Amino acid sequence: QTISADGFNVMKISMGSHTGTHVDAPYHFIQDGATIDAVPLSAFVGNAVVIPLTNKQAREKITWEDLEKYECRMEKGVALMICTGWSENWGQAHYNAHPYLDPDTAGKVLARGVRVIGVDMMSPDLVTDEEGDCGHFHRAWWGKGAIIVENLNNLDRLLLVDQEKLRVALTPLN
Repeated sequence: QTISADGFNVMKISMGSHTGTHVDAPYHFIQDGATIDAVPLSAFVGNAVVIPLTNKQAREKITWEDLEKYECRMEKGVALMICTGWSENWGQAHYNAHPYLDPDTAGKVLARGVRVIGVDMMSPDLVTDEEGDCGHFHRAWWGKGAIIVENLNNLDRLLLVDQEKLRVALTPLN
C-alpha cells in the first residue's frame, strides 16, 4: 500500500518465527507442548544470572562443571543467561557451529528452580551441518513450564552490571 494509491504506506514483512532473538516454547519440539501464548507473562520478568563462558570453542560442550560455581544464584524466578560471545558470529557461515549445553545440565538447573535459560547462540543444542539441531537439551529442558530464549545479543554488556541487581524483561515474539 502506498500514499499515492491508499493515502498511507504499509509494508509487508514475512519471516520465520525463529528469526533473530526469539523465545522457544515447548511446542517447538513437543507435539502437545505448550505454545508461546500459554506461557504466563510473569515468566518473562525476573532476576538474572549471566554466566561468562567466552572461553568455549566451536561445538564445545558446556557442562555442569561450567555452571555449578553459579549454583548459589540459581533459584526460582531467575533467568540463567549463557554468555559465550558467539553472537559476534551472527550472519557468518560458521554461526551454527556454536558451543552447546550438555543435556544433563538441564535437570540440574531445573532442580534449583530456574525456568528460563537464554543463550547468545542459535540454539542451546549441538547443531551440525549433517543433522541440524539435535534438540536433546530442548527436550530435557521442557515439561516443567520452562522456556528457552535464543539468539540473544550483547550479553557481555550485562556482565558489567551488578549481578545481584540484574533483572531482565524478555518479550515473547513468537
